[in-house]
Amino acid sequence: MNIIGKIADKWQRNSRIYAEAWCQGRIVGIGYTLLLWKNHTKFLMRIRNAKDKQRAMYRMVSFMEQFAYVVDKYKTAPSYPAPIDRTEEKTIWVYWNDERYMPSMVMSCIQRIRDNANGHKVIIITKDNVTDYLDFAPVVWRKWREGKITPTHFSDFVRAGLLLKYGGVYMDSTILLTQPLPAYVTESDYYTNHLPSVNHTNVSGGRWSSFFQACHKDCLLMRVVLEIFTEYWKRYDALADYVLIDYAMNLAYTHIPSVRLLIDSVPVNNPDIWIQQVNVSKPFTREQFHALLSDKSRFLWKFSCKGSADAPVRTADGRVTLKGWICGEGDCL
Repeated sequence: MNIIGKIADKWQRNSRIYAEAWCQGRIVGIGYTLLLWKNHTKFLMRIRNAKDKQRAMYRMVSFMEQFAYVVDKYKTAPSYPAPIDRTEEKTIWVYWNDERYMPSMVMSCIQRIRDNANGHKVIIITKDNVTDYLDFAPVVWRKWREGKITPTHFSDFVRAGLLLKYGGVYMDSTILLTQPLPAYVTESDYYTNHLPSVNHTNVSGGRWSSFFQACHKDCLLMRVVLEIFTEYWKRYDALADYVLIDYAMNLAYTHIPSVRLLIDSVPVNNPDIWIQQVNVSKPFTREQFHALLSDKSRFLWKFSCKGSADAPVRTADGRVTLKGWICGEGDCL
């Protein structure tokens, strides 16, 4: 892409971000838009201020309290309504909207999940088969078909719905599963990526990661999240925040003691899960990739679909990148 094209692309991308912030402010309040504009402008100017991000986060937390009536009826409810059937088959669930348009990075990550499923069935949910597995309120299907609920955010419904109805493990399509899925993941009452340090600008604070969750069927956390989503989309036609699922989980965490105990029971695991994303387009040696796959301190890494889409599999001088190794461009390991 030439310099003019790069400038035009950057202009369009940033204009879209400011426009989305305006739409979000129409739901949450104009003050929220101003905070988002301020944060993104500072990002473009390479100015980092965690307090501004915290203010935006607290504004969304306050906004979500309008759905407290959904969670408050479960304040005394246990995390599961009945004894858990620990003999039930555990499925690994992955969502990708349309398999016909699956990037190589996604295909390779899904193949790694299959290779390391440790005996568990792996099912890919798409727009074509989702109704075979799930049913949602009519308003959800309508707004999804109208495009008001995007495929990315429809996946939030899908992951909560699947785990509630069937249990098992939900993994985003850009998780690189490098070792056989440990048995304790599927045996735990609840499991997720729990980071060792608190991120004060993210509502999850590192306590959970919505892109990787495991539980048994009828889990109260999934029931509450699904109900919050449904109530939200009954009221609104657009998304107030990209990580609405984290705000829904936070509402459940702060209002329901059994949910708080469930989440807090998860030990710290898979540290620095995002750290390899910055290397995805950089040259990577065979030894480096082997070390990544054999790292015993973790069993998965997380990559961004958007951040990896344009990454090359080889550099201009022909060296294999990290994406290239993931996608099978390098020698077999």
